[in-house]
Amino acid sequence: MGGTPSAPREEAKTFRTPMAHPLISGVSIGDPATDDASWEFQFRAAAIPASLLVATLIHFTALGPLVLRNFFGMWLHELGHASASWLCGRWAIPSPWMTYWGSERSVGVTVVMLTLSAVGSWWFFKRDSKIPAVACALMGVLTIFCTAVLTDRSVQVFSIFAGDAGAMVYGVAMMSTFYTRRDSRIVQGALRWGFVWWGAAAFVDAWATWIAARRDVAEIPFGVEEVGGQDVLSDATKLVDTWGWTEHQLVNRYFFLGVICLLVTVGLYVYGLLSSRRTSA
Repeated sequence: MGGTPSAPREEAKTFRTPMAHPLISGVSIGDPATDDASWEFQFRAAAIPASLLVATLIHFTALGPLVLRNFFGMWLHELGHASASWLCGRWAIPSPWMTYWGSERSVGVTVVMLTLSAVGSWWFFKRDSKIPAVACALMGVLTIFCTAVLTDRSVQVFSIFAGDAGAMVYGVAMMSTFYTRRDSRIVQGALRWGFVWWGAAAFVDAWATWIAARRDVAEIPFGVEEVGGQDVLSDATKLVDTWGWTEHQLVNRYFFLGVICLLVTVGLYVYGLLSSRRTSA
């Protein structure tokens, strides 16, 4: 029997939804770098230089050094103190403006550090993340060296020096996260944008102090600070007055560590651009 022909069925349409944030369910992050390799190259070309430039400009404003130190540099500074103690087998607890550490070495701390090194290396290696795997392995090597070779005096000096040194080293490490794999949570969750800025701000905050001190020794941060209701000698004062460093040694060691960190950053920058080119080719 004849009848009215049915209307053609409309094909179902599929819509591509924004990529979900891997850490927070239901939140979407629109990062063009996750889909377009050309965007990724532009981001890699601009992120670190722009972050360092902005941090430098902020530093030269009236309240800039205070802002960079309080919100960014101080946290990595204290983490640097704590990390040096952990590598040397001493317990340490970083907190705002103060790191508490034990005076004696602990086998337990060393065991924890070596365990974290081994597990971290294995975990990242299984996921084909070579650079983090190497970093974890290096942490284990440094732990063995610091606990077996460094004297008690060297441990004290290293832990103090590691404040601004840690801010610079961790600053470079945080900036380098911008070049992690595009399928990583750091990229997919847009966390790298915060990390690259934080790292740049902390690096500029720490290194600028010693660039200024190289021009004028009056800029060396000597003195006593009140922290938690008690007077605490600054790191520079401890290294010079307590541990016998000269002002020249103090300034040059921090300054040249900053130069090394900057050269490493340049190397990471070139690597990031070249790897992006290979991916988009």
